[in-house]
Amino acid sequence: MKRDSNIDLIRITGFFFVVCVHAYLYNGWFFENQTGILMWLANSFRWLVFSCNGIFMLLTGYLMTMKKWDRRFYRSLPAVILSYIIISAISIPIRHFYLDGAQTFAVWLERFMSFEGSHYGWYLEMYIGLLLLAPILNAAMDSLGEKGCRKILVTLLALTALPNLTPLIIAPDYWEHIYPLTYYVIGAYIRRYGIDISRKYPVMGVTLLPMALGFTTLISTDGYVTDGWWQGYGGSYVVLIAVSVFLLIQSIKIPKIMEKPLQFMAGGTFEGYLISHLFDAKTYFAFPQWRTPEMWLVSFFCITLPIFFVSMLCGKAVNLIAKIHLRRN
Repeated sequence: MKRDSNIDLIRITGFFFVVCVHAYLYNGWFFENQTGILMWLANSFRWLVFSCNGIFMLLTGYLMTMKKWDRRFYRSLPAVILSYIIISAISIPIRHFYLDGAQTFAVWLERFMSFEGSHYGWYLEMYIGLLLLAPILNAAMDSLGEKGCRKILVTLLALTALPNLTPLIIAPDYWEHIYPLTYYVIGAYIRRYGIDISRKYPVMGVTLLPMALGFTTLISTDGYVTDGWWQGYGGSYVVLIAVSVFLLIQSIKIPKIMEKPLQFMAGGTFEGYLISHLFDAKTYFAFPQWRTPEMWLVSFFCITLPIFFVSMLCGKAVNLIAKIHLRRN
């Protein structure tokens, strides 16, 4: 099957959003008062890039829903687990001696086994579980048809996204944490049946919606963002933004000359995600003069973008090492 360059671009965009959203952990945003146009713009951009993990989960559903449930269904697992082992072997010594402080061997072993060998290893842990559940979801969608898929989707949205539609909880929120299943089913539905809407709606979803949400966050508190209104990765509006990004990129006609570069870059996104913390953790603090709203744009171009490219290249190297090892064995 011909490689889909739009899928590569979705991967790259998701990873770019990951690096951008992590920048907010270190650039001082959490410790600035929610006032002024610069803070509104910063809030709006964070709402947009906060869709990062949702984009990857949509992509998992999109790619896995039509696959036959056999041994080959799980062939991605050895590669991602080996990548995690390699990255942990790099990450743990650096965190031990330079970032997190010295810990006993038992502590690091426990962290490694609980997917904390990489600071962002939670995503791998989630992905493994989602992959194990995927055949069950696929079988349900196969048997129920399009109408049944819609019922599954509406049910999952009601469980995970509806409760946080407003600042007041308007529905039981006990099941909010199963939001990866919601993203998976949406991605699967897009692959199976498509979503036939005008391109203007995804454009609005990645522009006007984040701007409106950024303003809502701004006026929800006179203090820090921690006192204001926000949503998690499975939040209703975050889902809308993620789906809008996905559909918008799908609609782009990619020039043939860009296919190989996109393929190369996309090959390092997962591993780049896991390794990027090693660059995040100290770099922003090395330039304290850029940790103010007036300097965030400078920080973006001088820190965030380089971290994106360096992490991607390092991730690509880990990806190649893992693939070579698996081919030999």
